[in-house]
Parts: sequence; structure tokens; C-alpha cells
Amino acid sequence: MRNIQMAKGAHTVVNRCAKVKPGETVLIVTEPSRMSIAEERGAAVCAAGGEPVFCSILPRERDGQEPPAPAAAAMKAADVFLCVVGKSITHTQAVKEAVAQGARGLVLTHFTEEMLVRGGIEADFPAIAPTCRAIAQALQGAQTVHLTSRHGTDLTYSAKGRRGNALYGVVEPGEFSTIPTIEANVSPLEGTANGVIVADASIPYIGIGVLEEPVVCRVRDGRITSIEGGRQAQMLKDDLASKADPNVYNIAEMGMGLNPKCHFCGFMLEDEGVEGSVHIGIGTSITLGGTVIAPIDSTVLMKDFSVVFQNVVLFNNTVMENSRVGRKDATDEDVMAAAKAAHCHEFIEKLPQGYQTVIGENGSTLSGGECLRLSIAHALLKDAPVILLDEATASLDADGGKRRSDRRSGRRRCGGARHPRGADVEERPVPQAGRAADRCGRSETAGINGQQTILLLRKSAYSLSK
Repeated sequence: MRNIQMAKGAHTVVNRCAKVKPGETVLIVTEPSRMSIAEERGAAVCAAGGEPVFCSILPRERDGQEPPAPAAAAMKAADVFLCVVGKSITHTQAVKEAVAQGARGLVLTHFTEEMLVRGGIEADFPAIAPTCRAIAQALQGAQTVHLTSRHGTDLTYSAKGRRGNALYGVVEPGEFSTIPTIEANVSPLEGTANGVIVADASIPYIGIGVLEEPVVCRVRDGRITSIEGGRQAQMLKDDLASKADPNVYNIAEMGMGLNPKCHFCGFMLEDEGVEGSVHIGIGTSITLGGTVIAPIDSTVLMKDFSVVFQNVVLFNNTVMENSRVGRKDATDEDVMAAAKAAHCHEFIEKLPQGYQTVIGENGSTLSGGECLRLSIAHALLKDAPVILLDEATASLDADGGKRRSDRRSGRRRCGGARHPRGADVEERPVPQAGRAADRCGRSETAGINGQQTILLLRKSAYSLSK
């Protein structure tokens, strides 16, 4: 039974994400301890009509270390490469050169048999892609990005001239992505980051994993200047100091997790993908559009912000189950309360089976305005401190727009949406965040080789400006 469950996950990677075609050569780079996972992917490649080629390498000593030269050469020669490894090779010259040759690549760092069965791998990667691309576009070139959280994160930086990166697990020739994370990210302009980062979710690096207590990093002129906290903070501090390289303190990335199936478990690509999380990368930025190469790759993460986009992503499921995507433990009563607050309970009740009505892929059975109201209800249900709206009232009627859906919840909403004539929608920016974010397509402000340390944070919000 276990093998059958793993086969389903392997099918997702090979067919939906890598889109392997008959006759294509698929290189699977792996390690002896992960051969069972690699073999499942090989079987899926055969089923798709491709030719699997296995390359077993010794585990890398650190994240960002180049694979052996023969493996790198094979990656460039393959149509598709799948990297099932323990240490990340995402930020390596081997990946960069293989993609430049036109290969499609997927990197599966720290992937376990359990992750092949459930969690982020269960997401509908193609369906979330439009949202991921939209956020990446909003982040691209932002003059100012302001990131805040109720736990004390208050970080500003510039992304002027930097590209927005969308990693949604589906690749075309000349592209690579990571699995199962779905994220949009941008690399800050070197030397511009200032403020405080409070990591309160995870640091999936050197065995730190899910955090017992917050880790506080103070930032000045683009680099971390101090690290405070308990035992795990000391682990991070000691490890960075041991590298004897100032580049390990570089603020390299801000990314937003968008995979509704991911959960915090201490593994990097699962943690980074958690929907509603924000992560800060430290160290190498060259593969993200920056210029820094560093001997570490770390991340800190935070969670619990909500985003409502004009292009709504809904699943081919019931209204009730769609609502629970952002909060799996929500009761029926919780779902209905959020729907009433978003003024969509009435139309839901009129559906053939009410909350048990299947609404089709991306809500194909509903109107655009109804889909947007459901998206707002989902955001309210998540109980995030800040909800970012991207033109979220554009398809609403004037009567509906006059209703202030956040009045009952008491939440702040940030967003520079253009509203229909006659709409009166309350807008309040995040304190100290300046002008709120405009629509993704024209946002004006936003309040390889080596490694990167990832810090994951929760209960956060951001504003954008150009």
C-alpha cells in the first residue's frame, strides 16, 4: 500500500510538474539513502514513456556544494533532471548551466518517503501557478518593500532592478523549480535591508528545524549584525560565525509560501511552501537575481498573512472544503461565520447543495463576483492579522461593495484596489508601511554557487512601492 501511495506522488512530479514526454531522457541525481524515492520517480518516468538514467552521488557536505563533474555534465545533456538529495544543490553552477542548455529541472531537497505520500505534494501545482506569477510580478523592481509582523519583524529594503521569481513546481525548457514548495520571491538590493527579523516558525538548517522560541536577527545595511534568542539562536549564530565569511549574513531573499498543502515540519522545501508564510533567505543571492555568493544557505520563516487576489484560485471541491484550505481545523460554524462576514452566505445557501455544492475548477460554476467573495471569506477564516487585497472588489457589484466585510472581524485590510463606481470599501494601510500595495501588474511600492540560510516567520504582512 505504501508503494502505491508513493507512486501517486511520483506521478505528480514526473507528469504534472516535469511534464515528461515519450522518448525524453530523465536524469535522476540521488544519494544511496534516498534510492527508494528515486526509484519511484524512475518508474513514473518509464510509465510516461521516458528513459530514466540514475546517477548516485555521495551526500554533499553542505548545502550549495557542487555535484561531481560527471553528474553536472549529465544534467546538461538530459531533457529533464530530478535532484533527490539531502543537501540543496539549488544554488549551484551545475543547475544554472543545465538550465541554460535548455534542460527542465526539479530539485527535491530533504525529500522523504512521507513527503511523497502527503503534504505539499498533494497540491494542484498548475492551478496555483497564476497566483504565484502575479505575486512575483508585484515584487519585481519594487523601490521599497516593508515587511512587518506582530511578533516584532520590521524590515525594509529595495528590490529596484531585481526580477521577481515564481517557483510553482511546473517547468518548461530552460527552467527549474523546487518541490513541493510553491513560492514567489525577490532578492533585495545589496546593502538596502534594515530593521529586525523575528523568526518564529522554522529555520530548516543544520538541524534547527521548527523553532521552540523566536530567533531575533537585527539587520543593518543589508547584513545581519546580531542574533538573539535561546538555544536554537545560538546554534545559528555559531554556525554562521564558523564560516568566517561576511557574505553569510547577507539578506538574500524574501519569499512567500503559497502551497495550501504544505506544513511546518523542519524540512526546507516543505516549510518554505507553507501557505501564508514568509521566509527570509540569508547568504547566496546570485541565482535569485542578486550578486552575492556565500558558503551557507539558510532560511527563517514566519506565517499567517492572507492575500486576496483578483484572479482567484479555487479547487474542484465543495464550498466547505475550499474554505478549509487555509485553516484545516475550521468547523462548519467557523466557515459559515466567515462567509457571513464576507456577505456570501446568502448566495451559498441558494446553491443546489448549499455548502456541500461542488463548484468546479477555479469556481467555474460561479460568477466572478461570487468567486471573489469566497476568496475574501477564506482570508477571513484564516484569522490572519493582515489581509492583502489585490483589486479584490473589482468584480463586485456596487451594493455588495458598500458592505464592509472586515467590520465584524476587526481586521486591517491593506490594498490599493480600484473599486467599482459607487463602492465604499474601507482601506487602512499597515501602520508605518507607507502606501499600501497596488494591483500586481503595476505595483509602485513594496511595503550561483553557494548557500543560503532560510528564516521562516509567521503573522506577517508587507507593503510594496515602486
